[in-house]
Amino acid sequence: RLTDAPSFESQAEIRYRGNSSRHFSKKSYAVTFTESDRLTNKEIDVLGMGADEDWILNGPFLDKTMVRNYLSFNIFGQFMPFVPEVRFCELFVNGEYQGLHLLMESVKVSEERVDLSPPSHNSVATSYLLRKDWANADDDDVVDDLLGAMRKEPNTNLTIVYPTESVVTADMEQWIRSDFNSFEKSLYSYDYDTAEYGYKTYIDVQSFVDYAIVNEFSLNTDAGKYSTYYYRDIRGKICIGPIWDYNNAYNNYFEDDLSDSGFFMPSKPLYFMLFKDEHFVNETISRYRELRSTYLSDESLLSYIDETIAYLGPAIERNNAVWGYAFDPSL
Repeated sequence: RLTDAPSFESQAEIRYRGNSSRHFSKKSYAVTFTESDRLTNKEIDVLGMGADEDWILNGPFLDKTMVRNYLSFNIFGQFMPFVPEVRFCELFVNGEYQGLHLLMESVKVSEERVDLSPPSHNSVATSYLLRKDWANADDDDVVDDLLGAMRKEPNTNLTIVYPTESVVTADMEQWIRSDFNSFEKSLYSYDYDTAEYGYKTYIDVQSFVDYAIVNEFSLNTDAGKYSTYYYRDIRGKICIGPIWDYNNAYNNYFEDDLSDSGFFMPSKPLYFMLFKDEHFVNETISRYRELRSTYLSDESLLSYIDETIAYLGPAIERNNAVWGYAFDPSL
């Protein structure tokens, strides 16, 4: 209750967020904790997720179950790295009840989130984090559009999230562009599946296998095109992830019924080449069978869903008392 003593209080800068969700009546917010001067960021450990200044309050609106992101991040996060931690909460804004929201870690490079080696002043080679998304998506942290890096698709950009604008140099940007381009050139070449020149010399194949499985499994057809991240620690290879945005997954697209849609990941950027490689296909099949007997087994999934709904309890009814009209398809 609002009358209870708070666990913590903080000055914060708050704004609406989301490419399409900012237009919904139930809002999602980006929150940055600050000192009282409103200029100096302040890291706070919120609900045991690790200290940071940047957080997201996701307001599930199209997802009437309100659990798609929560289940996806917690289940897939058991076997995939750097998946954002999440906590359910009930939100009040200016004293008015706003229903169930999901407090989420934002995708950023830090020890508590995507833990990459910092840039060196002695080299242009650097760890990096990239985002592929709508061309008009939130771009507060975007440094530049990697114009020629990925096969260009309408209304999308591939942009640098890390190193941040205050750190990255023009030479670093060019090195990142060249590094990612080298991977793509190898993938689209005649030698794409060879040991010496092929894509395996550039990427962490396991990360691409797991990404294909979890997004195919969840019917997340945005994967690979929107809300898609890539990262590379300078000590390793290019990985795809962290995963992001499952509100429209699990056949929750208004425009299409995906119940009998077949496989879609083999048609996605990069993956249409990866799935031409018999080795990658076999790795995916083997890993899928392994996951279906463990983290993605029917028993494990159904149990987790039931436990989540039981945990939310009457909060579901409280939320629907405010947003229940959204169930009416005529609105």
